Amino acid sequence: MIRFRSRMATILVGVALLVASVAFRAGAGQEDSLPAMVAQAKTAAEYEAIAKKYDVMAAEEKSRAAMHTKMGENLKSMGGAAIGKYHMDQHCASITKDASNLATNYEQMAAAYRAMAATAQVK
Repeated sequence: MIRFRSRMATILVGVALLVASVAFRAGAGQEDSLPAMVAQAKTAAEYEAIAKKYDVMAAEEKSRAAMHTKMGENLKSMGGAAIGKYHMDQHCASITKDASNLATNYEQMAAAYRAMAATAQVK
């Protein structure tokens, strides 16, 4: 029973961190919004700033994937209704896959903007 409570506490902390991360990201000022940065980018420094945003987003998705991998492992070891009835481990596996794919896409976007920065005029 203590083991179950410890794992559930770990899961709840992870979910709380995820919610806080999303809330923080949603509250970012418009001057730092990626769509605005992309629309206005012309210089190497501006393209590099966009690449750095994508680096941060990739790191967040990698963290999200790792968190859901860990939660899925914890759920599998718990067994019971979490697995048999609700298939929570499958949900975690799906989120892990999606987050990993997003991280890869964000890394590719960062690389593309760095390539654009390398050929842009310096102002």
